[in-house]
Amino acid sequence: MIRRPPRSTLSSSSAASDVYKRQVVIWFWECIREFTDEQKCKLLQFTTGTTNLPVEGFKGLQSARGVSRLFQVTLVQPTNNGMGPTSPLPHAHTCFNTIDLPAYPTKEEMMTVLSMVIELEATGFEMDE
Repeated sequence: MIRRPPRSTLSSSSAASDVYKRQVVIWFWECIREFTDEQKCKLLQFTTGTTNLPVEGFKGLQSARGVSRLFQVTLVQPTNNGMGPTSPLPHAHTCFNTIDLPAYPTKEEMMTVLSMVIELEATGFEMDE
């Protein structure tokens, strides 16, 4: 079962207010609490590359090189493709136990996108051109 780590690490380069950034992270953890155990495992797989937490919990997560890497949520700005703003899908960095999470305008949109990503069993790997 995924539970919110005692100290969530948040980094952001957005111009959004600190209050809004905190709200988005709160929505993220509320979405996780509403997930089934299977969905939680899929999200953990998407973000960290494994479906199981270490015995120590989140504080025991490590990088591929064995270095301690806490679970991180990084807020990213929605992109603008020239036809209006769009919210990209979350992007995972499994080697760093990090999820880049767009600052969705509502909890409902975040829940929809997170559910879609994990149900598609997206792994977070992509080819950059």
